Amino acid sequence: MQLSKRENYLIEILMKNNMMLTAHQLAEISSVSTKTIYRTVKKINEESAEGDIIISEIGKGFRLDYDKYLHLNTENKMTTKEKESLVRRNNIILKLLFKAPNSIRINDCGSRFCWTKVY
Repeated sequence: MQLSKRENYLIEILMKNNMMLTAHQLAEISSVSTKTIYRTVKKINEESAEGDIIISEIGKGFRLDYDKYLHLNTENKMTTKEKESLVRRNNIILKLLFKAPNSIRINDCGSRFCWTKVY
């Protein structure tokens, strides 16, 4: 998904504020009209393969669905090797979480998932 400067800026604003913002507030921050905000949000959501990444709630405003946005960005930019690393990392985290009440040595966990030391 290729975004324009305005679209990226709108997403940045929503990320930084991490709360609901009205179209009027977004328009003031970005120095455009509220109609431009509505059009930009509509365009972003239409181009997104993940569904609406900017959620709108009547009477409350707009917020970024950060999980969908992050998934959309990482999925398109990651190589196969990076995806494999991510899967290994997630498996390690899951194993550590499920073994939390019991002690587990880091070497026992990492050996199964190709653990390497980084200096």
